[in-house]
Amino acid sequence: MNTSLHTEICSTDLSTYTSLTIHGLGSSDDNPAEITLLRSQSFPAPRSFEDHVTLPRDEKWAPLSLPKDGAHLELELTDSISEGRIGLAYSVRVINDSAHLDLPDLCIKLVKPKFGRTLAREAWFYEQLAREQGYEGVVTPRCFGFFTVPLKDCMDVEGRPVSHINPWENLTIHPPEPHPECTEQVEDTQWWLPDDPPSYQEYYDDSDGWKSSSPWNQWRSSPSDPLICVLVLEKLGKFYFCENILPGEKQADHEEVELDDIRDLVRDVTSQELCMATFDFAMSCEPLGMSSVPGMNVHTGGA
Repeated sequence: MNTSLHTEICSTDLSTYTSLTIHGLGSSDDNPAEITLLRSQSFPAPRSFEDHVTLPRDEKWAPLSLPKDGAHLELELTDSISEGRIGLAYSVRVINDSAHLDLPDLCIKLVKPKFGRTLAREAWFYEQLAREQGYEGVVTPRCFGFFTVPLKDCMDVEGRPVSHINPWENLTIHPPEPHPECTEQVEDTQWWLPDDPPSYQEYYDDSDGWKSSSPWNQWRSSPSDPLICVLVLEKLGKFYFCENILPGEKQADHEEVELDDIRDLVRDVTSQELCMATFDFAMSCEPLGMSSVPGMNVHTGGA
């Protein structure tokens, strides 16, 4: 591994960039467009507990303040990586970086229109992990910011309104499914976060007000006024893959090494009391150019 490159990458924090332009993301009916997004604040979670106790105020729980006069990053969409429940991942090429950093390969996560709050929450997880040494760039991919812009503010190269966000054109949509015996209209709660259901409020503490005071707490998607939300992340390498082992068969040596890496990763992340609903091979990747250090997409119900 190039240690000097790794050192430079790790010295780049979440506050480097305050604006982002993406080529190939959208267009008007007549022309391509360069979509420019601004840095946005993340969405903190409330703290959970088993027995109701008064929790001390924790300033580190707050979202990062929005940086001022930061750098501008200009990217171009290249290849589609995957589509998940809340978003789509794309490889990107760096066109211009006003910070002149030696960046790693990057990708973006573009959220589906109704899941903006979820991506804002995911950004908050990256912020929390970046506060601790030895996590970002080692057990989680480096994050270079969370950016948003209303579609109505986007114009093409001739100043005409952008009417198409290309990755949104053929989304996989899963409408809420009613119970077979239910005749009432089903409320769409797919966009809910784990701490949103009213019946769960007794298990969460938001006395600090980090969640309730966030603009994201009351934000709801609008079909007539969609919000474009993007996370910029370090692009990871190949997926770990392990064939099914039949009874009596021996685990291949390389597979055992990969399993040990994943066990170490889980221990590291859970040492920060991060709760994961699921964790499997699909969430573990090998960073490009780093042969044995696993990376991870923190599970928040995303792609």
